[in-house]
Amino acid sequence: MDYMSVGQKVTQKIRILRHEPVALIEFGIIVCVLGLFVLYPVIRVITFASPAAYLSLWDNLRWRQAVYNSLFIVCLSTVSSTLLGFIFAYTITRNDLPGRSFFRWISILPIFSPPFAVAFSYLLMFGRLGLVTHTLFGLDTTIIGWHGLWLVQTISFFPFATLAIARIIEQIPPSMDVAARGLGAKEFEVFRTITWPLSRPGVASAALLVAIFSLTDFGSPLIIGGGFPLLATEAWYRIQGWGDLPGAAVVVTTLLPPALNFLINCRVKLVFPESYSAYPTTRSLIQ
Repeated sequence: MDYMSVGQKVTQKIRILRHEPVALIEFGIIVCVLGLFVLYPVIRVITFASPAAYLSLWDNLRWRQAVYNSLFIVCLSTVSSTLLGFIFAYTITRNDLPGRSFFRWISILPIFSPPFAVAFSYLLMFGRLGLVTHTLFGLDTTIIGWHGLWLVQTISFFPFATLAIARIIEQIPPSMDVAARGLGAKEFEVFRTITWPLSRPGVASAALLVAIFSLTDFGSPLIIGGGFPLLATEAWYRIQGWGDLPGAAVVVTTLLPPALNFLINCRVKLVFPESYSAYPTTRSLIQ
């Protein structure tokens, strides 16, 4: 990861803008818009509550439970969504799969649905009076809770992992697989020695992307989370139920550091394309 080259590229682009007045004006407008409508509201939220509210936050038992629950569901949803996304990506990138285009479109359908649509549909099917649980099987059970939220987030977010991983797998030269099979390698050996090592950067980025979506998800926990408090829903309850705006600002602020950490790690892998190269670099050969 060459940070000096990135700095040189940024400096070079700034020098180019100096000789392009129209581009410089457009750049200034974009910076102003982002600063006014993105950065300024975030700063206002962070500074809305007093320092005493931040210091006393850990004494709140419900907030601590929301933190633990958020970390728990992020870990579960990230692992399951990434695993399911990898299976789909590995499957739809194979040329010998019948109906590959159909499965590709099916896998990305949840992306086009509203954030709460998947949760609401599962509630109608597997709720206490759901079509499947009550009408068909006569069961007195419900999907509401952390297990239902885990299922809904997995179905909602695995398409993002599929797209991220499939792009990496498609960059692997088919000649490497052909050469490995020509040398007598079995299907599992080809996967273990070629496909998996070369797709790991894509899997890592997909996991970080899913973690961001899971941490900041609001619609699904609100509908199907039940009495399972999370940071995203806790902020809403403080506003709607208790009218505690400073407390809501504190809870929202606690979401920023982990989400920003996930985003930076994800962007680092996207900014440095050599991490996705299907060919081994000199450094990897030496190591």
